[in-house]
Amino acid sequence: MKRCWVCGIVLGSLWAGGCQQAAMHLATRTTETGAADAAALGPAIEQLSAETEDERTAAIFQVAEAIDRNAAEAGYVTQIVLLIQRGIAEQTRMLATVEDPEARLRLSQVMQFNESLSRFAMDMLELPAEQRRKMLAWGFDPQHVDAVNLAYAADSDRRVEGARALAQFKGPEADTLLAVLVDDYERDASLAAMDVMGDRPASDILVDALWRKAVEYPMMQFGQNYGLGLMEQNAISRTSGSPKTLNIHGRMVQIYDYERGTMQYSRRVMDGDVACEILVTWKAPRVEEKLVALFAMLAEPRNDPNKMRWRILSPDYGYTGVNLRRMVEAYRPKAAVPYLIARLSTGAGDGYNQMINNQMYRYSARVDALALLVKVTDQNAEDYKLVNMPMWGGRWLMAGDEKQEEAAAKKMKEWWGVHFKEYGATDAKVPDVGGGGSFGRGMRLQRD
Repeated sequence: MKRCWVCGIVLGSLWAGGCQQAAMHLATRTTETGAADAAALGPAIEQLSAETEDERTAAIFQVAEAIDRNAAEAGYVTQIVLLIQRGIAEQTRMLATVEDPEARLRLSQVMQFNESLSRFAMDMLELPAEQRRKMLAWGFDPQHVDAVNLAYAADSDRRVEGARALAQFKGPEADTLLAVLVDDYERDASLAAMDVMGDRPASDILVDALWRKAVEYPMMQFGQNYGLGLMEQNAISRTSGSPKTLNIHGRMVQIYDYERGTMQYSRRVMDGDVACEILVTWKAPRVEEKLVALFAMLAEPRNDPNKMRWRILSPDYGYTGVNLRRMVEAYRPKAAVPYLIARLSTGAGDGYNQMINNQMYRYSARVDALALLVKVTDQNAEDYKLVNMPMWGGRWLMAGDEKQEEAAAKKMKEWWGVHFKEYGATDAKVPDVGGGGSFGRGMRLQRD
C-alpha cells in the first residue's frame, strides 16, 4: 500500500514537471527526433513506485529525458502523458477498493496532495517560460513540496499553514507563492501571508503584491485601472450585473454570480491597510518608484468629466485615499506635489461645513490635498488654518468655510510660484487639470 501511495505522488509531480519541460521544447526544437515507442517506457514508469528513493529518482529522470528527446513529437508526448494519467487512475482505483480505514485515509491524503500540486502547476503555467521552469523545479523539490502542498490546499486553514511554512524559505520562489496567497479570497490566508511578508526583506515581488492590495485594486472604484492588465481587470470587474444564461430543458435561467463578482472584488481590497503598513515600514525604493509613476499618470490631462482621479487621496472616498496618503507622507515623492497643486484648481463642490464646539470647520477633497501638500513640503499647518482632528481618525479640517478654503488654495498657489523648480516644473503655471466638469456631492466620511 505504501508503494502505491508514493507512486501517486511521484506521478503527479512528474506530470507537472515533465510536461512543463516538454512544453518549453515544443516551441523551440525543430530537428526531427526518432519516433520512439512510448510503451517501451513501461518499465521506467513502473519504477516510479519503487521502494527506494534512488530508484524512483532514476525513473523520473528516465521518463523526463525521453520526453525531452522527443518533445517535438506531439504524439509521443501525448502517449507518455496518457500512460502517466492511466497509472494514476489505476492505482487510485485499486486504493479505492480497499476496505482498510488507514488505506482510505492515505488515499484521501494522496488525492488532496495531487490536487494541491495540480493547482500549483496550473498557476505556474501563467508565468514566463524561464520563471515557470524555475518555479516548478523549486516547487517539486522534496524540501519545498510540503509547503507548496499547504499553500495550494483547498482549505483556507491549511493555506494559513502554508504561509507559515513558506516563511522558512528565502528567495524569489517563496516570495512568489506568498504573493499568490496575498490575493487569496479568504482573509485568514491573505492576512497570514502578509504577516510573513512583514518579516522579510522588501523584494520586488512582495512590494508588487502588497501594492496591488493597497492601491491598484481599490483604485478600480474610481474607474482607474493603473497597473492592472486587461485580463485581470475583466476578471475583477465581473459583477452580478453580468449574469450567465443557461438553457435548462427549454427554460432560460439566469445565474447571478455574486461569489465570483462583487464578493471577490471586495475580498481583494479588504485589509489593504495591512499591506500599506508593511509598505510604509519597509521604506523600499520600489514603492517610491510606484508612487512617482502613479502621480505621473494621474496628473496627465485627459477627458475626466467626473474628476474621480482628483478624489483618490481623500478619505471621503474609501481607504484608497487613507493608504495612499500614508505612503505619500512616508516616502514624500516630489512627483506628488504637481498633482496636488493641480488639484487646487478643480473646485470645491464636494465639501461640507460642520460646527464643532461652536467653531465652523470645513472638510473636502481639496482640503485633504492642501493638508497633504503642507505635510510633504514641510510647511506650517497653522498658516493655512488647518487643524488635525484625532476624533475623526486624525483627519485634517480647515477652520472656516468655503471662503477660507479658497484663500488657503490661493496661498498655496503663491507658494508654488516660488518653489516650482524644486519639484521639476519648468514654470510657475499651475498644471493643467484637464477634463472639465464639476464635482458631485461627496460620499460618506470615513471615520475610525
